Amino acid sequence: MRARVAEFTFELPDAPKGYVVYQGHPVDTIDPALEPLGERFPAALEMRAAPGEYEATQLVICAATDLPQVFVSATDLVGYDSTIPREEIALQLVRRVLQRKLYHMSRAPQNYDVTSRFLFPMRNFWLPEGNLKEIYVLVHVPADAAPGEYTCTLRISAEGHEPTEIPLTVEVLPIELVQPREKRYGMYYRIASVVDDPAQLHAEFADMAAHGCTMVKGHAAIKFAQQEDGTITWDFDDIRAMLDAGREHGFFGEITVYDNLPRLAALMGYEGLDEEGVGEPVSQQEDLLNVARRCFAELKQLEAEYEEFEFLLTHMDEVFGRGRMPAYLDYAEVIRRTSDFRIYITMHMTPGRWEDYMEQSDPWIDVRCINGHSLESWLQAGHDWQQLARMLDEAGDDGWIYHNMRGAFFAPEWNRFINGYFMWLSPLEVHVPWMYYSFGGSPFDDTDAEQYDFGYAFPSPEDPTQLLSTLHWEAFREGYDDMRYITTLERTIERAREAGVDVTDAEAWLAQVASMMPQLPEDIQGIDLESPYSVAAARSFSGADWDALRAQTADHIIHLQEQMGG
Repeated sequence: MRARVAEFTFELPDAPKGYVVYQGHPVDTIDPALEPLGERFPAALEMRAAPGEYEATQLVICAATDLPQVFVSATDLVGYDSTIPREEIALQLVRRVLQRKLYHMSRAPQNYDVTSRFLFPMRNFWLPEGNLKEIYVLVHVPADAAPGEYTCTLRISAEGHEPTEIPLTVEVLPIELVQPREKRYGMYYRIASVVDDPAQLHAEFADMAAHGCTMVKGHAAIKFAQQEDGTITWDFDDIRAMLDAGREHGFFGEITVYDNLPRLAALMGYEGLDEEGVGEPVSQQEDLLNVARRCFAELKQLEAEYEEFEFLLTHMDEVFGRGRMPAYLDYAEVIRRTSDFRIYITMHMTPGRWEDYMEQSDPWIDVRCINGHSLESWLQAGHDWQQLARMLDEAGDDGWIYHNMRGAFFAPEWNRFINGYFMWLSPLEVHVPWMYYSFGGSPFDDTDAEQYDFGYAFPSPEDPTQLLSTLHWEAFREGYDDMRYITTLERTIERAREAGVDVTDAEAWLAQVASMMPQLPEDIQGIDLESPYSVAAARSFSGADWDALRAQTADHIIHLQEQMGG
């Protein structure tokens, strides 16, 4: 079942070299039954990027005969008077694999689709006749790179066959991209699994930072313990490790902390409320409140040591409709009675009973992190971003989202859209999906364990400080960069207006971009699939289309800068 994931079934054109090369795009899905739409043996590849940015292109090699030894290499990127060294070009092999259609499905054969997913470092590879291999080309433009054009040569070598050389030109733009602070990105992350390995911990934080993350939902908890004499103690070791790693890698803003109140209650002998609300409320136990009050006071002191962060407390996941509401509210009351920390909740907005749950819980919520798939169902039911903004404003809550990769249907392109134009148009402030990695068996084989393999990047089995990426993770960064270009243009418009420069064209461009996105709710009404808003965007735009939108945004930034004199 796993041996045929890279076979193509379309008729390959004549291939005197033994293979055909097509130009591809990292977010465009490969259909092995259809010849790729990209140019055959492209005469040249082009990309544009700002200093400090990562930008990618992709090639697809289709074998007309067995190719026992194939290798792809690159030269330095050479400009007019400077060079971007070859080390800044990552050539990677895309691994196509079987992935469950939905995370809770069994490992029955019919529950899998083939997806292009993992990125492995370049090495010699065997490409059998009738099989394809995608080559991911990732260029990192150094932060100090001078604007201008840089060119290198990509060389495809197949033993016994004529090589192919393709020029790659990178235009380094005269743009300093800003880091959005009102729109932020993060990852669900289990810090406890790596807290005793500082090298791996910092490698993973560095990787998240390089992909646009400035926070984690870190599963870093207050650790309560009971001594032999019955005294309750606590420590913040995992929390401090999370904060230190975040500080080192430029994280800032709200960051979640597990208050661990259910653990505290259990240690003190309190069972709390059951799903019917029956039992003895822990929020009415003075001894527990006294412990929580002293603990939270010390936690507040820790927060003061890290001025770049605000702690959000959380103790229970997805409480709507899962029999958890009474207990959630009880523990939330403990927080309200013993501290001034704001409270974070994850929630679903699938039309129906969520409104009743929201009415019960709203006084105990400060930050709503909404399941992305359920939010798109809510939008499809006749709502729009303006209604969500009013709802959040009336409640005095911040709006976040976690748009989880739940199965093979979740295409990499969705991540680009969600992190970019989806977040830009919405009133949401943070996207923090599940999860950086969580897997059973090998993370690169979804067929070898009952547990579904979630993940954006995974530790290399040879060296866990080396993270192996995925197309989803790279598209996550592309969406973040789309947001950076939009935010940079918005701020450039503000500065240009203050300088007396005409900003009409730039403002009209942003309005045009907004109008090109699926309009809510009407444009997603007829889509009978999960996440219809993301589906509609993916149907309307190709990878080249997303790139073209960014390129025009960049042109408006450059034009305004020139009008302002530099």
